[in-house]
Amino acid sequence: MVGVCTSVCKTNIDDLVRDEWVDALIKMGVMYCWYHIYRPVGPEPNPDLALTSEQQRRVRQFVVDTRVNKPIVVIDAYHDDAGNALCPAVTGFTHHIGPWGDIEPCPVIQLATETIHDARPLAEKFNAPGFLKDFRELTAGQTRGCVIMERPDLLVELAERHQARDTTARGAVIEELKRVTPRRSQYQPGQEIPERSFVYRWAKKYAFNDFGTYGRHFDPTRYRDPDRVESST
Repeated sequence: MVGVCTSVCKTNIDDLVRDEWVDALIKMGVMYCWYHIYRPVGPEPNPDLALTSEQQRRVRQFVVDTRVNKPIVVIDAYHDDAGNALCPAVTGFTHHIGPWGDIEPCPVIQLATETIHDARPLAEKFNAPGFLKDFRELTAGQTRGCVIMERPDLLVELAERHQARDTTARGAVIEELKRVTPRRSQYQPGQEIPERSFVYRWAKKYAFNDFGTYGRHFDPTRYRDPDRVESST
């Protein structure tokens, strides 16, 4: 099975978010594609490449439309069946295992306290009190979007509280997070775009959803005003 994963940014959105690109993938025998939103993090972030709120909605609409118009699987892990934003790591549906076996919240949050080399079962490591559990609860109480984009300060505080180790070779994640400028992510209240495909709506509702995470923890009154956050970028 061949798939294509892309990171959509301002310089490639017009090339990738269009029917001609998807048609070319289908012609080459690609079975699934995945659209990521570029996140300006890491040692050399480029905020000028980050998508605006309108461009993020454009990508979401394209994904929803492509699912009913093209014979290709389009993966999207950042919205539920009704179009509500979510973070897969916050739901507990998925975490990321780094190249040295560190269990990180997600690929772009390179901090950990747990490792696969510990003999305990993964389920126990995921759910035991500690860094991962506190990450899910803290983030779910602040946003339905990407915490590294919206509230990098929370990650710094959490990492320092749990003495989470930097899982990179460069050893500069905390300082990089402190330099991140908060910006809007996929959580855009009132702008939800629900799934059009019955199959995807069913699958997301019953096989992949927020598992009640946000219902238990999320308090929208604590969320920073998206327009004010974006205007600061």
